[in-house]
Amino acid sequence: MSAGERIKEIAKPFVPLNVQNMVLAALLTLLKEVGEYNLQKQAINRKRKRARHDKERKEKARAKKRRKDKEEGADPMPMSEDPPTDSVKETPNIATENDDAVIDDEVLLPSEPPVLSHLTCGINEVTKRLEKQAKSRRFREVVSTTDPPLDNPTEATGKHLSYIFVCRSDIDPPILIAHLPELVASCNVPIPSRPLIPVYLISLPKRAEYSLAESLALRRVSILAFDTDTPQLDTVTKLLEAVQPPSASWLVSRVSRPSNPPAQLLPTHIKQLRTTAPRDMRKSKEDRKKRQDAAKETRTAKKGKNAKVRPGVTKMNRKLKIVSVPKDLLPT
Repeated sequence: MSAGERIKEIAKPFVPLNVQNMVLAALLTLLKEVGEYNLQKQAINRKRKRARHDKERKEKARAKKRRKDKEEGADPMPMSEDPPTDSVKETPNIATENDDAVIDDEVLLPSEPPVLSHLTCGINEVTKRLEKQAKSRRFREVVSTTDPPLDNPTEATGKHLSYIFVCRSDIDPPILIAHLPELVASCNVPIPSRPLIPVYLISLPKRAEYSLAESLALRRVSILAFDTDTPQLDTVTKLLEAVQPPSASWLVSRVSRPSNPPAQLLPTHIKQLRTTAPRDMRKSKEDRKKRQDAAKETRTAKKGKNAKVRPGVTKMNRKLKIVSVPKDLLPT
């Protein structure tokens, strides 16, 4: 790892193991109502799905019976005569058209726990919330440099994440959550004349993912995030008073830093300069022309030495080509 990478590396907050276990126990108590709500919701959804399938099956059976009666050539029921027994059997099916309404009236979802609206689960969902929060923070920084009284309406009305709990030991591969320290640190960048609501990143002990998933009645829970105004969260936050939020000095903007006098820079002093460009371009061109002429004369001299002329053959006719002529074409 290079020196620049070591400088930009954000240290992960240290949480003692006993504190992690206490935090996990407090979270399980806090999320107990959410797990019961999820179980009831799943049972109701299964019941509705089963009723919908039963209704579709009955409709298919009735349609099949009507097609069969039509193929057998059954006459339609006269209006003046009494309805046959078959029609009497089908009359109770009229009430089945409102099966969904009956199910909705009889089976109602329980009221949501107050914690559920302030809870975010999953790596993707928490990452989206943090990115939106960091972007809103940067927007406020730009606004504060131009017009301090102006405020960002999206951040004023939106929710703010404050506590993020990660099952670091249970996530494989760990690169799935490698971006969280930098992202949380970008949310903790201070801005002048703006209150800072810190975001904490807390690691949970090993096998915490299975305990949380069982408590929430979900298949997997690798990361949890709570808003600032989450009810009954004090039982968890009071255990984390000694934990520091992630931060990075290289993420602090120039506006956020204290006003220091500008540093005095020494003037540049060049001792040596090495270059391939010639000092005198005209002289360089003349020298190159002389070298080219000398090389040309050398090539011409070598070519004259290698040329051997046979006796009786001059330069004019040494390139003549001798062609053999058949005997029958020769003059007698």
